[in-house]
Amino acid sequence: MDKCYQRRKEQGLCVRCGNELEEHRKGKCHCQACADVVNESKRLDRLAYIKVGICPKCKTNRLVGDEKLCYECGIIESERKAKYREKWKTIDPVGYRKKQNESAKRTQEKWLSEGRCIKCGKPKYGDTKFCEKCKIKYKQKWAEKRGVICDKELRAELGLCVNCAKPAYEGHKLCKDCYEKSLKSLSKALESRKAKKLQKDAERRAKNEQSREKKASKEQCEG
Repeated sequence: MDKCYQRRKEQGLCVRCGNELEEHRKGKCHCQACADVVNESKRLDRLAYIKVGICPKCKTNRLVGDEKLCYECGIIESERKAKYREKWKTIDPVGYRKKQNESAKRTQEKWLSEGRCIKCGKPKYGDTKFCEKCKIKYKQKWAEKRGVICDKELRAELGLCVNCAKPAYEGHKLCKDCYEKSLKSLSKALESRKAKKLQKDAERRAKNEQSREKKASKEQCEG
């Protein structure tokens, strides 16, 4: 098996099936089809070990909590990744940064499609792209970059609009634009509430009318 493996590797063939490697797989050990099979097999093995609470790397130590590696293997893996990052930062800093950005973008798109925060992967908050904690951090970071005051109480004390930090409208905590928007929203809310109340009143009157008609009909039949 070792001789066959070595011979195929030297000849630039897939060490598993013996077929010629695709152009984008040159220098690798497996063709694309075999690489997919091997990776899937390894993935299932890892999940099986994790399911029974054993480290999938050393296959000896027990896992703690939700960790996917034991403490010793976790340290080894962290050191390996750090060396890999430093190596590629030195060799090709632009390419490394581009690869990192592409990887982050794929992860964010995946998490967003699953309804998770694009920063930490936790369930997202409302219609935003972030969880509640990351949303606060993002707003604070955005404000710091632009020199904007985030704290609403401090905005009010400084005479700024509590929504957008523009100069506040006379005698209000909002600027003129936000104040007008607030009035429009309030007007719509009141109209909606009034419409709902009128509808409920109409339904109640119709129901009472039906009850009276039924009662009158019943009395006529008894008479």
